[in-house]
Amino acid sequence: MIPFKAFLSMSVPYKLFRGYRVPAGANEDWIEAAADRHLQPGDLVISSYPKNGTTWLQHIVFLVLRKGTAPQGMMEVIKAMPFLEQDGPSQNTCPMALKYHLPFRLTPLSEDVLYLYIARNPKDTCVSYYHFLKKLPGYHIEDFSKFFEAFLSGEVPYGDHLQHVLEWHEVSTLRPNVLFLTYEDLSKDTEGALRRIARFLRRELHDDTFSGKNFFIDCVHRYNSEG
Repeated sequence: MIPFKAFLSMSVPYKLFRGYRVPAGANEDWIEAAADRHLQPGDLVISSYPKNGTTWLQHIVFLVLRKGTAPQGMMEVIKAMPFLEQDGPSQNTCPMALKYHLPFRLTPLSEDVLYLYIARNPKDTCVSYYHFLKKLPGYHIEDFSKFFEAFLSGEVPYGDHLQHVLEWHEVSTLRPNVLFLTYEDLSKDTEGALRRIARFLRRELHDDTFSGKNFFIDCVHRYNSEG
């Protein structure tokens, strides 16, 4: 049975994978391999709906796990935290984390794996996603009102935003190995959010991390502009 069905005539084209909307240009083998991946004990998954702060969270996790050592550009983050469903198999046999946009029900699950999920309010998600998709080849999205209607009905790549968020929020209340974060909390209470992330990852942040002009905090705020 072919798991994909394309809907290219829509105002926002997508494919169906196991009944779920994914980007129209998605590589079918890569999506399937990401969904069926056998995770190892100790793996870390960073997940979100697109344009919800995933890249920012990746940089924060990099800083926490490397004890404040900043990445040498975005490529180092990509190599350390491969996005398998988009970029395909990684040569990194021991990744720092794995990035996912697939919904909870299609993300490989294990009690021995840690999951970080970040959500963002739907208004900002919709606007940011619109501008992001406009730049991609093959979409030709111009009319925001049409995109807005498609977004509200879940007729966009990665489907219904609210359903994506609520599924992960519910599981976070049931599984101690899932930490649910919001972009807004991370922006408003950066220190508190960083402490939660570090504690979840079983890492220690010293008090001087948050005192005075600190390189770590400067990096955290700077990477916010990268998504």
